[in-house]
Amino acid sequence: MTAKNSAGESSKSFTLDVTATAPIVTPPELTLERARFIIKQGSPFQTSYSLTGSEPITVTVKAAGPDGGAVGGFTVNTAAHTIKASAELSPAVYTVTVTAKNSAGESSKSFDLIVEAAPQLTPPKLEAREDDYSFSMSRTFDFSEQLFASGSEPLFWSLEPISSRMIVPAEAGIDDTGLLSISKDIPMGNYRFKVRVENSAGFDTKEIALEVKARIIIPKIGGLSTDSGPEIVRLTAVQPRTAAPLTTTPQIVQPGAESYYSAQMRCMSFFLTEVQLSRPLGSAGLFTGYSGTAMLNISGAPIPVSIIGASVEKAGSGAGQDKMTGGTVYITEPLESKDIGLTIVSLNISPAENKAEVSGYIKNPQSDLNVLGDRYAIQFKDAELRPGNIIIRRGVPTIRHEQFTIRDIQELWINISKDADWDLFTLVGGSVEMKSHLETLDNKSLRFKPFSVSFDRQGRMNADLSTDGEQALRLIVPGGAALRVEDAFLAIRNGVVQSNSYLLGKLVLPFEKA
Repeated sequence: MTAKNSAGESSKSFTLDVTATAPIVTPPELTLERARFIIKQGSPFQTSYSLTGSEPITVTVKAAGPDGGAVGGFTVNTAAHTIKASAELSPAVYTVTVTAKNSAGESSKSFDLIVEAAPQLTPPKLEAREDDYSFSMSRTFDFSEQLFASGSEPLFWSLEPISSRMIVPAEAGIDDTGLLSISKDIPMGNYRFKVRVENSAGFDTKEIALEVKARIIIPKIGGLSTDSGPEIVRLTAVQPRTAAPLTTTPQIVQPGAESYYSAQMRCMSFFLTEVQLSRPLGSAGLFTGYSGTAMLNISGAPIPVSIIGASVEKAGSGAGQDKMTGGTVYITEPLESKDIGLTIVSLNISPAENKAEVSGYIKNPQSDLNVLGDRYAIQFKDAELRPGNIIIRRGVPTIRHEQFTIRDIQELWINISKDADWDLFTLVGGSVEMKSHLETLDNKSLRFKPFSVSFDRQGRMNADLSTDGEQALRLIVPGGAALRVEDAFLAIRNGVVQSNSYLLGKLVLPFEKA
C-alpha cells in the first residue's frame, strides 16, 4: 500500500492468509420402531432404526437380562440400519440399548424384547377304536363317523391312499374336526385308505377298511312313502295324532297269528303310542315275539319306530298300563330335528337289557356357525337316551370358548326337548381354564374346580366357577412380577360376567416377597 503527495511518498505491505471455513458437526439422533417387542422362543428377531447426524457415526448395541447382567446374541448392521437377535434366546425380558455416537455427541434409546416360552407341543395320536377303523355302510344313506385324536391343537386331518392302486374314493372326505363323511353315491365294494392327523410336532395314521353294500329297499311303514327313495323324517314335522280311547285288544286275525293294539304302552321310561303288533304261532305251538310299528315320544313330538321280538306285560289295572319288557325298538331311517340341527342315525331301546342308546350328530342350524365353542359338530355313538335328553360319556372333546378351555368332560348332555327354558348343552365334570387378559410369561391360565357349565341355543355360556386353592401367574410386564390369586368366583349368565364375580389376590413385584 502506497501513500504519495508533493513532498514525497510512503509504502507499507501486509500478508492476508485465507483458510477454509470450519465444518459444523451435528450430533446423532436415534429413533427406534417401538419400545417393546414380543416373540416366541426359537423365533428370529429383527427390527430397524432411523438415524440422523454427521458421519462418521458408530452404532453399538448392548442387552441386559432380568438380573441386569450382559447378554450376547444381539448384533447391529449399520449399513442396513437393523438390529438382530439370536433365535437361541431363553424365555425372559431383555432390555436392549442402542447407542449412536460421533464427535459432536451421542444418542441412546432402549427397547424391551420379551421372549415367551414356546408351547410344549404333543404329537397327535389317533384314538383306539373297538371297530379298529373298519366301517360298513349301505348306499341307502350318506355315511359319517366322528374320529378323535389327542395332541396339541390345531390338528389337521386328511385322507391318504395306501398305494397308487388303492386310492381314496372321490366320495370320501374328512373335515377339520375329524368328521369322516362318505356319500351314498359311492360304488359298492371294499375300500382301504388311510386317515392322517398331524400338527407341527408330528403325525399319526390309521388304515381305514370300508365295506359298501347295496342300497336297502325300505318298505312303507306307518304312512311313510319311499317312492322317491329313503326320506329323512323330521321330528318337528310329525304331529301327534288324536289318540283312540286307551284299550288293549288282542285279537286273532288269522289262524295261527295274534294281533295286538294299544293306544299307549310303557317301554322303560318312554311311552309308545299307536302300537300295532302281531306275532305268529311257532312250530312248537308257542307264540314268538311281537313285531310291528308304533310312535315313540322322546322330545315332545312322536316319531315313527319299528319293534321286533317284543314281549308285553299286560296290566290288569286298566287300559294303557301295559309294559314292553323285551325286544327292541329301533328306527329304519335317520331322523332329523332341524330346529336344533340334530340328526339321529340309529336308535336302540332294549328293555330286557335296560338299554336306550342313540348314535348321530348335532350341528348348528346355521351352517356357517359352530354348534358349541370351537366345535363345528358334536358326534355321538351309542350315547344314552332319556326322555328329552341325550347323554354322551365317551369321546367328549375339549371345548374352547372365548378365553375358556374346558377339558376332561365326563358327561355332555344335549337337551332335545321343546322346553326353551333349558340350555341346549350341559357339560358335567372335568376342569375349566381361563386365559388371563394379562400376558403371562409361561402362557398359564387360571384353573377352576370341577364344574357344571351350560350353553344356550345361541352359544352363550352359563356357569358358576370358583378356584381351588392359591395360584400364581407370572406376568410379562412388569418383568419378574406375578399375580397371586387367593380366591376367585365367576358367575356368567347368557355369556355376561355378573357383578357378584370377584378375584382376590395380590400383584407381587420382583423386589417383594410372595
